[in-house]
Amino acid sequence: MSKIQHPVNICFDSTVFAVLNLAKLAHVCTHELDEIIEMPDNMTLGSLDDLSPEARYAAYLQYADFPKPDFIERMHNFHQRISHMAQVRIWTSNRLHERVGMLYLASLLAPNTTATYINYEQSGLRSPENAIEPERYLTCLTHEQVFDITYACAQWQQLVRENAYVRVLNNNCVRSLPEDAFDSIIYKTLLDAEPHQSLPELAYRAMHASAKQAGGLLSDDFFRHRILTLKAAGKVDFDA
Repeated sequence: MSKIQHPVNICFDSTVFAVLNLAKLAHVCTHELDEIIEMPDNMTLGSLDDLSPEARYAAYLQYADFPKPDFIERMHNFHQRISHMAQVRIWTSNRLHERVGMLYLASLLAPNTTATYINYEQSGLRSPENAIEPERYLTCLTHEQVFDITYACAQWQQLVRENAYVRVLNNNCVRSLPEDAFDSIIYKTLLDAEPHQSLPELAYRAMHASAKQAGGLLSDDFFRHRILTLKAAGKVDFDA
């Protein structure tokens, strides 16, 4: 199969994916948005010793209790499409899951792929109401920067070698942390909790309390899983 010669737009966030498609439907810089792909996986959590779609889905189910029946198929399709891309345009921000996603993407791209990225937050794409405005995408395209695939790929390989359970953003760099890295915050969250506060509420509070240390929001499902793990080990006791 011959490589696709027009830029393929790649994003890591469902909101950005929706707005890019909205901009396309609104005929905003349509020629620049011929193809838009969202990476299905959130690479911030789970072991990296096996990166197959099947293994990544198994890792996801370790901390989340609701299935994504099309996840494996979407990841296989994503990998297949990546292998035929000659030019990519990456839509990203300073949010944790997008920064990690960029590093993983670099490991999938061919070294001779022409890659650029747009930091849509730095480009002023969000309105004062924090809504993304499709009409401003044409202006945003003037802020494209070259994406260094080799450098990003080296960063990803370091994360793979460390093979920790959690990826965080520290001093503007993606770092590895063990699964129990936020246990002290979870303990404090449970200690400060109101009587009979629900497990989802506790997980949500722990997620936000950990945001500064994590450099962003990890999944509340992860904190729910971690609270239940600590309870099963007899390290915490709560009624929820």
